[in-house]
Parts: sequence; structure tokens; C-alpha cells
Amino acid sequence: MLENVGEEAFYGCSSMTYAYLHSSVANVGGRAFAESGLVQLYWYTQTPVADECFKDCEALSTIGWGGTATTNPSGFGREAFYGCTGFSEFKVPKEAFFVGDEAFGGRNAVPLKLVFTSQEPPKLGVL
Repeated sequence: MLENVGEEAFYGCSSMTYAYLHSSVANVGGRAFAESGLVQLYWYTQTPVADECFKDCEALSTIGWGGTATTNPSGFGREAFYGCTGFSEFKVPKEAFFVGDEAFGGRNAVPLKLVFTSQEPPKLGVL
């Protein structure tokens, strides 16, 4: 079982269009999927989304989160989805307790609707 995805592990992999991160994954490094060709992402690990993890994944249009408290990310690092313009709505899991600076920036006027599934929104710009 895959337990770690290293820093820049799939950086620039334009042929990579799909990623499923199983609950066994304990760590995902910064820029792990940045500038890749990801279209679909399924995140079933509890680890936070690292800084710049999906930066400039412009084709990323489908993001699925695990269904329980033990399989949702605890937060989103700095510029985690910066430049990702392929989705217009983003559901922030209720377990997310922080959203880093510019986590959803760089959209060049492409609107984004953030949907918070918790009664209490996460801390913004704080790690």
C-alpha cells in the first residue's frame, strides 16, 4: 500500500489525469501534483493538502473527498489549488480547520463558489 507521496513526485506529469489517494496515504508532499494533467482527484486520506500540491492543475474539474471524519483532509496549504480554473464550485469538508494563503488564488477572474459543509468555517490564511 502506498503510504507517502513525495515532494514534486508527479510534478509536471501531463499524462496523469486521475489520482486516487487511499486512506493509507499518511503524507503528501508539497507540489506533489503541481502542473500535472489531473482532471479527477479523489482524496481519501486525512493528511492536509500540502502547499502548492495541485498548483496550476488547470484541467482539474472533479474533486471527491472521503465520506467520514477519518478520511477527509484537515486543511489546505498555501496555494494548494492556485491556478486551478477547471472547477467552479469547491466543497470544503467539515473536517478542514485551515485554508492557507492563496489556496484558491490565481484564477484570473474565473469565479469560484466555496461551499463550507461545517457550521464553523475554517481559519483562513492561517496554518
